[in-house]
Amino acid sequence: MNKRRDFIKGVLLGSIGISLMPSCSSSSVFRFKKGQVVGCIGDSITHAGKNGYVEKLQAYFDENYPDLALKFVNLGLSGETITGLTEETHPGPRPFLFSRLDAVLQKTRADIYFFSYGINCGIYQAPNPENDTLYKKGILRFLDAVTKYKAKAILLTPPPLAFISYNSKERDKSLPYTWQQPYPNYDKEVITKFKTIIEQTRHSSVGKIIDIYTPLSNNRSVAYDKDPIHPNKKGHNIIANTILKALDY
Repeated sequence: MNKRRDFIKGVLLGSIGISLMPSCSSSSVFRFKKGQVVGCIGDSITHAGKNGYVEKLQAYFDENYPDLALKFVNLGLSGETITGLTEETHPGPRPFLFSRLDAVLQKTRADIYFFSYGINCGIYQAPNPENDTLYKKGILRFLDAVTKYKAKAILLTPPPLAFISYNSKERDKSLPYTWQQPYPNYDKEVITKFKTIIEQTRHSSVGKIIDIYTPLSNNRSVAYDKDPIHPNKKGHNIIANTILKALDY
């Protein structure tokens, strides 16, 4: 526990005022085993130019638990969804996880998969029950696939759409909602619904459910810059620390 506190102190240096609220996570105890491969699958927030929370987790375990010899593999893909939806004006179809999942699972052969989707999955539109259903089906389809490879999953809630302020009057009303000009209540009405869906997911392959939405949302003024979709360096520190806290490392 002291190692994690030292890590938190180091990576959040200069970020006075950040509050890491208790994470809402499944109560089951989860522990890594020596030599495990940890695949981290998600969209651009997971990919993060290969310089985000995945890499921070690798660095933490390399430094503090070298005997575990864990290998974290970044499997994030920018723009990807688990719903198969794409905005009207998006430049081509969004990547769809299930177009590549079998190949990824065969190649990676990970023991554990971190799973983080949601920000793109409602394609920045107003809430729609059909989209909620597609999101639920996508989660269960992923978990069923993981089970076939005898792996476990750690589900992360979606991060917020973290507008510090949003003036809907500035939106070009001749254009549909997109990632460039989202539905004004996308975070409150869509992402929080996806968060609840993740938290209520029950499946034999789920080892842990971790809420990254709340600490990012509570600290959005420091976790994000002008881009409300992608956390900045401090935001990725918060994600990594939230995961470590939930897993008790």
